[in-house]
Amino acid sequence: MFNVVCSTLELNNMLSLARQAAVSKVGSSLDGIQLVAKDNKLTIVSQGQSVTIACDINATVLEEGTVIVPVMLADIVAKQPGDQITIIQNDNRVIISGKTANGRKTESKLSILDKPFISEKSPEDSQIVFSGDHTELASALSLAQYAISTDENRIQLTGLLFEAEKGASQITSLDGFRMANIPLKGTTTVPEGEKASGIIPRKSVEILAKISRNAAFGENTVLSFSPNACFAKCGEDIRFSSTLIVGEYIDYRRILPESFAVSAKMKKADFVSALSRCAIFAHEGKNKIIKLKFENDVCRLSASGMVGDISDEVECEMDEKEKTLEIAFNSSYLNDSVKMAGDEFIVFKMNSPVKPVVITDCQSTSTHLLLPTRVLEDTKIGAA
Repeated sequence: MFNVVCSTLELNNMLSLARQAAVSKVGSSLDGIQLVAKDNKLTIVSQGQSVTIACDINATVLEEGTVIVPVMLADIVAKQPGDQITIIQNDNRVIISGKTANGRKTESKLSILDKPFISEKSPEDSQIVFSGDHTELASALSLAQYAISTDENRIQLTGLLFEAEKGASQITSLDGFRMANIPLKGTTTVPEGEKASGIIPRKSVEILAKISRNAAFGENTVLSFSPNACFAKCGEDIRFSSTLIVGEYIDYRRILPESFAVSAKMKKADFVSALSRCAIFAHEGKNKIIKLKFENDVCRLSASGMVGDISDEVECEMDEKEKTLEIAFNSSYLNDSVKMAGDEFIVFKMNSPVKPVVITDCQSTSTHLLLPTRVLEDTKIGAA
């Protein structure tokens, strides 16, 4: 049997995280959320094809037990009134009850699923490689997510590469058009002379970012890796595990330019504003192209569509003022890279109209590489 009383708010918060992993297809053996009541604690466990999430909340356990219920429980609890909620097993159903502000009782009944209990994966044989503030990790994951490929024919690129060595950790994503490389702020615990790495699936990255944001204020997220799995402990109450993508990630370091012919620094807000105006016309065009021309400390943006065209200017600081460079980008890709790079200022580092461009901040705390679009003729780096 199963009988537990707990905070409605805490249960709602944890269910919203746990449901991210649950498979919603009818008839799947992984469908549902598992509730374990034991030792005055309620543990919520859910599992998908590659991810398992477990969350703990304090509870008054009147009768210990384990049940698996449909993911719909999260929707029921989200609408439940009152500060406390009671969940009681009654034969093959659970009764979810609470009280409204005026003392009226609400009661929902939900069928218990006849499914095998979910086993929470243990990180015992894994190696702890990184520990950092949960908000910092969530922010870094969010900065890199946009460049994870969706092309299932290049399976390794559909994940995020985690690397740790020499006291530093970083994450990299690459989709063939864009790349993001983000150093992680925290403590790397890989022994001297050793390396640790793994490719975390795209869906797992999205979930890890969400649960890292929801850890208690000031708590760390600890990452550990085994040969085929990644584990995360977010604070004391949230645990995550994911299978890793098998195979070798592309050698992205070969893509990164070692030097640049032209560098231009500008206010991010000014560039994003001009870019948004040009994107209106670019999105009406056939190839969604935005052209940039760097010359005499000015970045000129232009775009054309079926019904008109636009040009705009942004002040910049060029390290090679006597040079000029014209280059073109897919407007959506450019927008993604610029939004994820920098804070107050962004820096464009370029070599030619056809070679990869690096967009970063003044301190190079993150690197965003973008491939130009080859639409310009008779353009080159030359004298202004």
